[in-house]
Amino acid sequence: AAVAAHKAAGGIVVLSTTSQTITAMSIALAMPQLECLAKLKTFFHSIGVDYVLDCAAARLVTNAETAHEFMQRVTFEGGGGVNGVLSSTCPGWVCYVEKSQPCALPYLSSVRSPQQIQGVIVKTILARAFGVPSARVFHCTLMPCFDKKLEAMRLQFAPENVPDVDMVTSPCPALPSPCPCPSSMPIPIQCRAPASADEVQVVTPL
Repeated sequence: AAVAAHKAAGGIVVLSTTSQTITAMSIALAMPQLECLAKLKTFFHSIGVDYVLDCAAARLVTNAETAHEFMQRVTFEGGGGVNGVLSSTCPGWVCYVEKSQPCALPYLSSVRSPQQIQGVIVKTILARAFGVPSARVFHCTLMPCFDKKLEAMRLQFAPENVPDVDMVTSPCPALPSPCPCPSSMPIPIQCRAPASADEVQVVTPL
């Protein structure tokens, strides 16, 4: 319904997903990963999604910026006395630290997760390439965990009241029970993030 409403208003719909999500789906459905990805792409295009993208490039940015932040804090003493970094892309863990472990707050990384960096890419770089304002781009993410909704709802990720990620969904309700946990499964070599930024084509749909 959200996709249809946005398309009716003349908007562009972008879906971003991850290798963990594709891996979980391919195992649960006993289907090769490339076949699973192809079927997923076909399905989302059939309901009006214009572009299906991967978050691998965003993950590379997160890793590089986290390493830079660590070196700033430890090597160059730029962390105001904080000589370490606690980093997690799990919003549930971040909420736990914020509510229950205030002593660890100064050590939390300030770097966005791949989902939120992908949101910036979609709502700024791609929006400019499409020639439309950010509000005209509806960005949905297909993530292996529902907690990513907590992250997408944070006000700091909605500049000028335009969220970087408009909607988060997960394939788990549609998969056989029990749903395999992506975090506990090895990622096959063909699903891993590219080894370098040179291998990434950010704006090329899957």
